[in-house]
Amino acid sequence: MADALPANAPRRRRPVPESLREYGRGIAGGLLFSLPLLYTMEVWWAGFTSHPANVLGYLVATYVLLLGYNRFGGFRRDVCWFDVFTDSLEELGLGLIVSTAVLVLIGRITRGTSLQEAVGTVS
Repeated sequence: MADALPANAPRRRRPVPESLREYGRGIAGGLLFSLPLLYTMEVWWAGFTSHPANVLGYLVATYVLLLGYNRFGGFRRDVCWFDVFTDSLEELGLGLIVSTAVLVLIGRITRGTSLQEAVGTVS
């Protein structure tokens, strides 16, 4: 299990190439499993017709799941809680950015799409 580092311990920073490799693996794995859902109209409509409070609740629930995954099942065992929180936030942000990019590329989100519809479609 991951143990918290002492307060006076020096923080170890990952090299940029290692971080980019981790991001690439995460994006590739995420697309592998989520790409079929991004093409499904029912998923778009479920997000578009959901109340904004529900969408926010789904994002919070996703963040909590990411926290649990990164703390107990993540790739790195030597992380402190700060790293778990930031890694989870980075992963959630990357997921939203990549989902938006894919939906723009397939033409589901265009210049004429309202902000509310775009947010619902992405989430």
